[in-house]
Amino acid sequence: MRLMLQSLLAERFDLKVSSAKRELPMYTLVVAKGGLKCTKEAPDSPLAATLPPRFRGSAAPPPPPPPPGYTPPMPDEARPAQPLHMRTKGWPFWLVVTSLSHQPELGGRTVVDKTGLDGSYDCEASWSRDGSEGSGPSFFTAIQEQMGLKLQPEKGLVEVLSIDHVEQPSQN
Repeated sequence: MRLMLQSLLAERFDLKVSSAKRELPMYTLVVAKGGLKCTKEAPDSPLAATLPPRFRGSAAPPPPPPPPGYTPPMPDEARPAQPLHMRTKGWPFWLVVTSLSHQPELGGRTVVDKTGLDGSYDCEASWSRDGSEGSGPSFFTAIQEQMGLKLQPEKGLVEVLSIDHVEQPSQN
């Protein structure tokens, strides 16, 4: 699918891109001093037993479609100050890391997993956004105290994609 999209963008927009590694600010995810507070799901758990063999272990099933009548969340400006919550139930650890890496508190920085963990985990954390009127802990404090994980700021090589050339789309 990605190759088809790349081909379409190259054809319609004369898009040319290149990738390179640059030293940028990033976070490394490690197990905190107090130890991991997420529980590892047994390979023979009821959830694991319901998954097709190709999804057991490290691969994740696709997310379910939104329920009928679903309305998308409000923009951040219109959202009332309330704690944010993340709960994983039987998620492969790589998916937990991916979910953490997409949180706005990280400012778009790459997260590199250096925990050495694999398998599926049940994790839970609640926090308040910086600058909000919520009374919960910050994202970084919640991840450390409630999940037993720590995000350490570092500089490292990160792969970046550069747009070298792009034009208005061609006519149909």
